[in-house]
Amino acid sequence: TVFTPNSTAQKWFEEVEYEGIKRVKLTRCPFGHYVWDGRTPDEATGVRVGSIVWEDQVCLPCGPGLECKGIEHTNSTDGENGEFVGCHTCTQCIIGQFKDFVGNETCRNCPLNTFGVMYGAKQERDCQDCPPNTKTGAGQRNTGVSACVCEDRFYFLRHPTNTNGDGDTCMLCPSGGLCTEETIRNKENITLGVGAVLCTFKDEAEAEEDWKCPIIGNWARDNLTDAWTLLNCPPGHQMINGQECVPCRTCEGGSDRWCRTAQYIVDPNTLTCQNCPIGAECNGAYLRTINGLNNIGAVWEADEEGRYQLQKCPVGYKLVNTSVERLVDYADQECVQCPPEWYIISSQDPTVECNKCPESATCPYGGPPVFGTAVVTQVKVNGIANVDILAPENGPLREALIGVLAQAAGVSPDYIQIIESCHLGQKCSSSVPVRRLQAYGPVRRTQVVIPNLQGGPGDYVLLSFKIVLPNDQVSAGGDFEDIDVAGLMAYLESPEMREKFQVQIGQVMVGNQTLSGSLFDVQEDESLGSKQGWIYEIREGGVSVLVDCPPGALLVNESIISQTCKECFPNTWSINAYDLCDPELNICADRQCFECPNNAALCQGGKSFEPKWLDDDFTPIEPVFRLELFEERLSSGDKSGKTAMVNRLVSCGPGFVVLRKEDNPTGDRCVKCPSTTYSLERPDHDSGFLTTDDVNILTDEDLWTSTSTDKANVTAQNGYTPLKLCLPCP
Repeated sequence: TVFTPNSTAQKWFEEVEYEGIKRVKLTRCPFGHYVWDGRTPDEATGVRVGSIVWEDQVCLPCGPGLECKGIEHTNSTDGENGEFVGCHTCTQCIIGQFKDFVGNETCRNCPLNTFGVMYGAKQERDCQDCPPNTKTGAGQRNTGVSACVCEDRFYFLRHPTNTNGDGDTCMLCPSGGLCTEETIRNKENITLGVGAVLCTFKDEAEAEEDWKCPIIGNWARDNLTDAWTLLNCPPGHQMINGQECVPCRTCEGGSDRWCRTAQYIVDPNTLTCQNCPIGAECNGAYLRTINGLNNIGAVWEADEEGRYQLQKCPVGYKLVNTSVERLVDYADQECVQCPPEWYIISSQDPTVECNKCPESATCPYGGPPVFGTAVVTQVKVNGIANVDILAPENGPLREALIGVLAQAAGVSPDYIQIIESCHLGQKCSSSVPVRRLQAYGPVRRTQVVIPNLQGGPGDYVLLSFKIVLPNDQVSAGGDFEDIDVAGLMAYLESPEMREKFQVQIGQVMVGNQTLSGSLFDVQEDESLGSKQGWIYEIREGGVSVLVDCPPGALLVNESIISQTCKECFPNTWSINAYDLCDPELNICADRQCFECPNNAALCQGGKSFEPKWLDDDFTPIEPVFRLELFEERLSSGDKSGKTAMVNRLVSCGPGFVVLRKEDNPTGDRCVKCPSTTYSLERPDHDSGFLTTDDVNILTDEDLWTSTSTDKANVTAQNGYTPLKLCLPCP
């Protein structure tokens, strides 16, 4: 056959001379086929050994693990440079592909999430599964384990010592490092489906600028293990299992607000978010006492579980916390202010209750009673407003003003209280949140920081101060000794005091302005004067028990609420507060003062008891009384055990008979001898002369008429002789 190649055949055959003979050599085959010339090519190198069997030349499809994609042109005579025009020798499937059949198709990529490790892979199982937590892209040639990338929830972790890739793993992303579709920074290049997440540390992220989304907390990559570690969380967050920072609950409106429903956390890295107790407010990170009580003495301390326990309240507040052996839930902790005119002896002991302030004492700011007298003075302070005085957080301002007055007056600041604050054109307020001071000393130049000062140079307030002079500590800590109310009032009104006050207040700066002021209108606190002589004992639990009263008043102390000194009204009297009290329990029930003897004494109230010298028709009575022990009797006649010291009638003037019943001291009387009778001597109770307990003996005229036939029997029957009572008129 004559070989006449056409234009197409020129691509597949060429004419060669072999051993002096012209022959046609098959040089190329269609894609997927190789030239078979009787010599078996080596699969790895394609090298053929031996002689060509010219008559057996044929194009055969490549076998398993082999493919032929064509020969690339290198000159323009065969086609465009770089164009594949045919195949000659099959080559092995590259790593990451396989072919498990004989045919002209090319090698296939290893399946999704597998990779190749060898050339000429003949079966799918020659592709190996990706390591745990990794995946490959679909339709890609997955060459080597490096083709496996970490899944979205994982990030690449290099082996700490092997540099060849052996031992490299994918670590589960910490929950705090996951990104969502909403938080992804580069939304143009990264697309996540709804609900999908992506680890921000994926793809060799080394620092925050490499992260795919912003995350909470301070993170670092360990130099040894190569793992990302959460070092710490910011305030207001709780570290969960060392993997994420979860925010604590905040108020509606954000973390810049404070409310009861928010939470707090003491240590974000080791403890948990805690609910706010009822007596506090939180902002998601911190806790503070409501109504600014932190500024005037409320103290919280965290326990091992990171829960704040209320340890101390301001003066005048009852402490409620979980340390008492009763059902007090953690959430119920609070500082409860005592009612007006009540006090509490300790604001650090939850077993102590508020008690009514003793009538004869002052309880500054609801603190322990101070027994003594008091002076009230008004001070005008320029440069501040009423709201500046009333703000709970402005404690330093109030304490500075108290210190100014204390230093100028020479008295202890512990006994000075701001009781009222007034501002021009506004209502006055008596709710001034000031704590009692603990230290006393000269007022030095003081810079008071007020964040939101409302007052200015044209503003002023009128402050009313109460200065208490304790009975047992007169002018405590001050310059004066043995000062009394009159002396203190005189000094407060003196030019020396007023000048000293102006100098002292000029030492106080609020913001960038110096305060100024003047003192005026000094008055005695008369509310305490009427209660002098009311004696109290402070007993266990800080309870003030009334134990004695001044003469002329009865002690009533059956209960703390109702205890009082009951003053005797006109026509009644008493000289001992314990009259007719229970001698065993030492308790005095409510009772009446003794009535004044009917016609023998005058009682103007209190302890007043004056013998009455003339009766209504101006006859001299000349009564004589003596203090005696009176023993109360029950209706049965038995003694009740209650006693009293009373004035008993023992004698009257001539012409009178002593009428006295032993069980009725209020009935003692000097009774005139009845008509037609007389007496020339003074009656005497001790001897029984002219003394009776039955007024009817004197008023029964039949006893004294000469015509009475039973006169002797009646007098004998009643135990009387004619000499013991008035005598018949001759």
